[in-house]
This record gives sequence, structure tokens and C-alpha cells, in this order.
Amino acid sequence: MAEKEIDFKENHFVSDALKKQINLLYKIESDHLIQHKIIQAAGKLVGIYRNKRKLLLCGNGGSVAQAQHLATELVSRFYLDRRPPGLKCRVFSGEHIFYYIYRK
Repeated sequence: MAEKEIDFKENHFVSDALKKQINLLYKIESDHLIQHKIIQAAGKLVGIYRNKRKLLLCGNGGSVAQAQHLATELVSRFYLDRRPPGLKCRVFSGEHIFYYIYRK
């Protein structure tokens, strides 16, 4: 069976994805509880950095890829070039956690 070719002009994939992201940002803008939680999370990251602690991230599949991306941004750069490096981070994926616990 041949794959169906996607006609991007007809389906508006990009436009729909952008609209969803914009709507999400509007919801965050109007929800003070979410804003407060974002500020709390940012404060915790600042505390980890100031106290020279390590941020542990985990995930499985696509979420581990996102965790690795975030760790890279926080270690090397996130809007700013850092010298010395930023946060110390460690990313665990599903199988790494299993082996770590199993060995203990």
C-alpha cells in the first residue's frame, strides 16, 4: 500500500499547531495559579544553582529526550553563554533507573 502524500496547503498543520500553542500561552497568562507554580519552579532551579546542587531529571522515550535537551540548556546555555557552566544535571532514562536500583 503506497503512502498517501500530505498536502500541507489543504491540511493547515502548521497553522493549527501554532494556534494551539498561542491558546496555551493565553491560558497561562490568565491563570495566576499556573504562573505562581512556574515562579516556584524557577526559584527552586535558582536555589539548586546557588547552593551548587545537582538537578536530577528523568523520562522515558520522548520525555527523556526532552529532559536531555533541558539539561543541555541548563548546563551550557539558556539565553546566556555560561562560563563556568550552569547547573549540574543528571538525566535518567527508564532503563538507567532500573539498573541503578537493581545494583543497589
